Amino acid sequence: MHDLIELYFTNVDPYFPMLHRPTLERSLLDGVHTTDRRFGALILMICSLASQHSNDPRTLSEGTESEYSKGWKYFRQIQLMHRFEDAPSIHEFQIYPLASLYIHTTNVSSLAFFLVAIGIRSAHQKGVHARHFVVSDNTIETELWRRAFWCLIIFDIYASVTLGRPRVTLPENVDADYPQEFQMGLREKAKDSHTGTVPQSEPSLLSFWTYYIKLFEIVGLANQAFYSVNDSVKTSALWNRLGIPSTEWGQKALIELDAALNKWVDSIPSHLRWDPQRQSEILLRQSSMLYATYYWAQFQVHKPFLSRSSQSEVGPMFPSVTICANSARSLIGLLETHHRQLPFVALPLLIGPLFDSAIVLLINLWRGLRNLVALDPSKELGDVRRCISLLGMYENRYSFFFL
Repeated sequence: MHDLIELYFTNVDPYFPMLHRPTLERSLLDGVHTTDRRFGALILMICSLASQHSNDPRTLSEGTESEYSKGWKYFRQIQLMHRFEDAPSIHEFQIYPLASLYIHTTNVSSLAFFLVAIGIRSAHQKGVHARHFVVSDNTIETELWRRAFWCLIIFDIYASVTLGRPRVTLPENVDADYPQEFQMGLREKAKDSHTGTVPQSEPSLLSFWTYYIKLFEIVGLANQAFYSVNDSVKTSALWNRLGIPSTEWGQKALIELDAALNKWVDSIPSHLRWDPQRQSEILLRQSSMLYATYYWAQFQVHKPFLSRSSQSEVGPMFPSVTICANSARSLIGLLETHHRQLPFVALPLLIGPLFDSAIVLLINLWRGLRNLVALDPSKELGDVRRCISLLGMYENRYSFFFL
């Protein structure tokens, strides 16, 4: 159990920082996991996720050697239904984003959408979505609620984009503060035991998380703009503030969203900018995930305009196919460099972007051949094979269906 907890905080927590390690370990030392079913379920959930990063055969289900089963024997012991007449505890609430992350990598990945919905409705019940939410006299628990909530928001956007289903909640219904700029779990000796603050002499590893959230907010806005089933979204207050009249919807929305992405990438702090020579392994991994997701975000903004008919709506100023193809090559090259320099650590939310990159490159090849554009098909297909090779690194342990 302690080996798996160590693996969790090494390979999962830096990218989805939901837990406070000192508090968790104190509870384990006091034996809370043997008396509190909700905390015990949280520990089982941690073991499930960590098992996907473990080579220990004890993490496999009994009677099988399939690595797809890693962690399943822990996960299947957890009861995930929330009794809505009672407000959830922090431990119960934290299970939903963690379970969504685990389920996302299995052959029942679409169930993550339902777990996210239960988690967000639990957050509404507790009031975590509002800026005034606070746990009296406990700044750490307040922050833990907030972090778990933002994880659910990210998974909600990701599931909506990948499954083509409406989101559980929308930006206008979220007023929660972003996670605070202090690190939880990796530099505990430097922290105040009550507030969890970290000295400001070194960059906070949590700043990655704030930028990651902001990037997903842009993706969510693009998804809402182009795929809402009700056209009234185009005249809502959310979009009126961008100055987009409905008669110029396609071009104006694309310009605004593209500008938002450019502003976001220009604002990335120096310690998170992509630099393959960076010495800090964790910062290099965070930077890789941030930039790879940025290239995928460009797909989401330009995706509605990849066809010729849609391209005519925005004109030659935005050659969406070319922009997406360049982003796909950049994403593949970045992750090749990342995995060549560092021991492989699976980052599940990059499986979808890798798959999308291959599709974008095939669309670019098809468009080029159809329009008699001078290009080298063998080079284009070579880039697709590079993408498939990267996906192959995940296939032993991650069973993934694309719907």
